[in-house]
Amino acid sequence: MSDACTMDKTHNAVTAAKLLGVTLDDLAYALTYRTIRAGNEIVHSPITKVQSEKACEALMKATYGAVFDFIVTKVNESISGHGTHVENGSASIGVLDIFGFETFETNSFEQICINYTNEALQQQFNKYVFKLEQDEYEREGILWKFISFPDNQDVLDLIDQKHIGILALLDEQCIVPRSNDQKFTRYLYAKCDEQARFSATSAQRVDYKFSIEHYAGPVEYSTDNWLEKNKDQLPSSSVNLLKGANFDLLAQIQKYIRSEDREGRGSVATKSVGAQFSAQLAQLRSRIDTTVPHYIRCLKPNDELVPDSFDPKMIVDQLRCGGVLEAVRVSRAGYPTRYPHDVFKARYYILGDAKDRKATSPAVKKWGRGAGSSNSNKEESEVKRLVSKIAFDIWEADHEAMMLALENDGTPVANRSRNSTQGNAKYINGHMNLVAVSTVATPPEQRKKIAANKKRRENESSYTTNGIARPETAAEFSALDFSSRCAIAGLQLGKTKVFLRREAFDRIEALRAQKFGKSATAIQKIVRGVQGRQYFRRLKEEMTLAAFIIQRAYHAYVDRLFYLEMNETLIPAAVKIQAVVRSVQARESYFNSIYSAMRIQALVRGYQIRSQMTRHEPVSSPLHSSFESSFIGTFEDPMLNEDMNQALVPVEQAVVEVTSEWVQLRNLVADENWAAVESTMDQYPELAEKVDPTNGEMLLHMICHHPNVWTLLVDMVLVLYPKALLHKDSIGALPLHHAAAHDNVAALEIIYSAYKEGTNDVDTSGRQPIHAAAEFDAAEAVKFLLAKAPEGAYTAIHRPGEDGGGLPLHIACRHHSNMSIITSLLAENFSSAKRADENGDLPLHLLLRNGEAVEQVTVKTVLTCFASAISRTDKNGDLPLTVAIKSSCNPSVVNYLMMQYPEACRLKDGSGHSNLHLAFEHSADDRTTLGLLNHAPEVSCLCISVLIDLCSKLCVNHLHRPYLSSSNITACQSC
Repeated sequence: MSDACTMDKTHNAVTAAKLLGVTLDDLAYALTYRTIRAGNEIVHSPITKVQSEKACEALMKATYGAVFDFIVTKVNESISGHGTHVENGSASIGVLDIFGFETFETNSFEQICINYTNEALQQQFNKYVFKLEQDEYEREGILWKFISFPDNQDVLDLIDQKHIGILALLDEQCIVPRSNDQKFTRYLYAKCDEQARFSATSAQRVDYKFSIEHYAGPVEYSTDNWLEKNKDQLPSSSVNLLKGANFDLLAQIQKYIRSEDREGRGSVATKSVGAQFSAQLAQLRSRIDTTVPHYIRCLKPNDELVPDSFDPKMIVDQLRCGGVLEAVRVSRAGYPTRYPHDVFKARYYILGDAKDRKATSPAVKKWGRGAGSSNSNKEESEVKRLVSKIAFDIWEADHEAMMLALENDGTPVANRSRNSTQGNAKYINGHMNLVAVSTVATPPEQRKKIAANKKRRENESSYTTNGIARPETAAEFSALDFSSRCAIAGLQLGKTKVFLRREAFDRIEALRAQKFGKSATAIQKIVRGVQGRQYFRRLKEEMTLAAFIIQRAYHAYVDRLFYLEMNETLIPAAVKIQAVVRSVQARESYFNSIYSAMRIQALVRGYQIRSQMTRHEPVSSPLHSSFESSFIGTFEDPMLNEDMNQALVPVEQAVVEVTSEWVQLRNLVADENWAAVESTMDQYPELAEKVDPTNGEMLLHMICHHPNVWTLLVDMVLVLYPKALLHKDSIGALPLHHAAAHDNVAALEIIYSAYKEGTNDVDTSGRQPIHAAAEFDAAEAVKFLLAKAPEGAYTAIHRPGEDGGGLPLHIACRHHSNMSIITSLLAENFSSAKRADENGDLPLHLLLRNGEAVEQVTVKTVLTCFASAISRTDKNGDLPLTVAIKSSCNPSVVNYLMMQYPEACRLKDGSGHSNLHLAFEHSADDRTTLGLLNHAPEVSCLCISVLIDLCSKLCVNHLHRPYLSSSNITACQSC
């Protein structure tokens, strides 16, 4: 045959045959030929390569499965004590580890078996949980009735019911000759299409798929290879191969191997995988029924297998697939909340009668001398009175809500008839009544019930519940017996516990919170009174001191008036004296300059005459002319000697005159009319040398204030007066400082190319151009200066006691410059994030003092360069978290600092205050307060004095009242 295949003689093939204890030829024959029995004859037929590969896989799977069954049998024989089983009376503990509910993109035969197991165990779990609930109700002796819960028996019948179940239909198709997966699927559609839990859309029928509605949700199954997986039989040639092996283990596991030519024609259900699975599951369920099971649900927090990562959606899906939500619904159908008598009394004692309440909480008394006393009857009586009082409060609140609802519906109260309504007791004001019997139902069923009851309530107003007519007055309620009153209110008093329905628990918690709220209000009232009286006494003491301060201020005012009057007389005299003295000094300086000039001229002329006479040359020779011109040019050079220059400059030019042309030019620069400025400079070039008497600035300083100035004007001013590069204004700033501060990169490039040393000059405040650019948020100027003079990033300003000076990074963080400035400075000088300024503040402290303007990404950038800054203190002894809270930073910044250094939540600032105290004091965001409580819950238990102080602040602005909980007040009372 052309499709026949052979097995190569490889090292792996030889090794496999040797391990199995067979020859290589026998192994090759078993995998490449098929034995067919036709009557008394046996036909050997070669198979294709694909069939050979499947035969090899079947041999490996059958051998592994048989070895596994053999090991399990040996283990069972070992632990059962040579035939002694649990049924014989010996105790045992079993652990069952199963897969959870599975649903993938493609679900096959394995998934339906696993989900079938989960459905069966979920049914058993629901019955067991509900049985425990009912056993406890009977043991406590409370009124209860059977509560229905959803049963998934229809799903189990759909899968494993005889003759019509999916597994039964699969076994039937395995017997039919020439059956395949497509025929089985069509047969399945015909038999199971009427089942409520079974569905198959048109698109699914095309792909031979179907869906089953499980308790955890619908699952789509594909029927590919179901028949082959269900048969799971080994070809007869492979069976003969294993029988002829000389390996002892293979001889022992022969009975566990399922083959095609097994003698006897029993039903396929006893041979298929599905039948075996159903039988084993039934045996497992019967064994579980004889034990006391305990259930453990394992949840996987995330798929990435990383710590501190919680995926809520994934957890909810696991709870749903694990049947936990279904179990919760079953539990909530009864009395889900229950308290022991002592715990119930300790928690809700405040809701009892005033005569029954003691000075201290029962929770405190429990640990005192009264613990262990024999007055059990007295305690039960107190609990019963407490339950009765709470039941009356719940009925009264429900009755008021019912009356209000009836009035809103327009139903007259006088027309209500008690006997006309029988089932209206379940809903009051749109909510389920506490006494109504709950059942676990789907949302559509619940909505239908709500609509039906609401419609009945529109026509009826009086009702009964569980055979007990709901009282309409307090007298009728008090006339009922204790159990009936409790049943109406939704709670039951057992022998050792108090049982509460969900609605009753919510209502009792609301009443408890209301009581504690009133108590907190009373405490706040007393505290405010004490603080008011203290403030009045302090104000009275300070009034006397204020009188002395007012008198001192008045005396100082009178003395200043006298001083001003004396100045009006003395200043003119001083001005006249100064004028005389200055005129004498100016005259003397002028004559000295003239004398010096005449002396120099005499020396020069004498030298010229002597040279002329020596050489016998005329005075008007070219050499004389060149020497004279050279000398005069050298003499008039501004860089020669300041004394010589001043000697030739008239005194009148030293005085700066504010001309109309200068004022016009200054206004044109302010208006950024650059064309007019250029025209004025062409007409009056001497204005480039003018100095503004108000601030000491020249024209070059002023045009550097405007980033859009023409570069032609900058070049023009430098050509007209180059010394303007070196001129400093009244604050000692060069034009380079002004260009850097105003982010004028064009002017900065021109000035830097003409005077590179200017990057190291400082003004009167000690700032270099890069410091000025960092202070005034000039991002492009900072980048330019770092590129041209990177050493500026390492230069610090020496200003202790003021703002602290520091590196350019300190100045940028102090003034909250652009993010790009901080990034550029850190990129050039990475270690600057670790250095403190002269006041001891790190860049992180200076940045956080800017308050709400600080962004989280900026803080992350600084901490990336120096992560230890999160635990360093500033000049006041405050950590970065404390500085952020005091400066009212954004909650995102504060929460980020808490996540980076949670220990800071427990530390105190330089004044001894905790961060929680500072959060309340500075009216921090609620998320900040919650974060501090989560990271440092112990700081919430403050002493009573601190609580009083915080109460007075918090209750004024009504911002943080939710965090002043009753537990904190109780804790403070115990302190």
